[in-house]
Amino acid sequence: MLLVILFTGCSQQISPVDKDVQKHVEIDWINFIQVNDIHYSDVHNYCGRDLTSADIGQKVSEVKFKVSDNVFDTSYKTKDGDAAFLEKGTPIYSIKGYRTEFRLAAYFNGKLTLYEAHYNPKAKIGGDLIDIRDKVKYIGINSEQDGRTELAAIKDDNIVKTMVDNVLSADIVDMKNYDLGGTRYFIAFHLKDETAITYSYWVNSRYLALGVECPLEFQNEIDKAINKMKK
Repeated sequence: MLLVILFTGCSQQISPVDKDVQKHVEIDWINFIQVNDIHYSDVHNYCGRDLTSADIGQKVSEVKFKVSDNVFDTSYKTKDGDAAFLEKGTPIYSIKGYRTEFRLAAYFNGKLTLYEAHYNPKAKIGGDLIDIRDKVKYIGINSEQDGRTELAAIKDDNIVKTMVDNVLSADIVDMKNYDLGGTRYFIAFHLKDETAITYSYWVNSRYLALGVECPLEFQNEIDKAINKMKK
């Protein structure tokens, strides 16, 4: 039976497996690190620039255990210092201008890799997970086909600020309670340092894959931007 580990905005979940194979299976790890009980995963750079060495701040931790080579037990609970693919001893750095609870960096296969928080047990609202207040240049609405093709953009400073506030103040929710069908976009928050963060967004449920349900006000601005481009 195939096993896939899913890290969601609410909890780490392991799909059911037969008991006789539970202790030794091939686990499909995502590229994660865990620091101070926060799970971070590598970022698929749909848009925005890559990190450079100039972005690196202080060393905040290092990898203590590489799980992909050593863990074949589906009941294993990840702990601080664990990483999926980084070698033991790999330094983990802060990123200048951002809280460590949001972003970290490490070298993976020789490339500086950005890791962003996707699960924080202490997070109650969006602002506990991401640190983007007063950092967003504009918001892109991208195609679900590739996550990159920009269908519309919101660049009015006041609207951008309001939409960011909507996300940061929204409660963290359990995605299992939401219908993730229907129209989906990728919402790209283009930051002032030219990096970006991108999340799937389902229109029907107003669920943003950060782990929050956005208010109707947020959805209305999405609709306006899309409709404007259709005219």
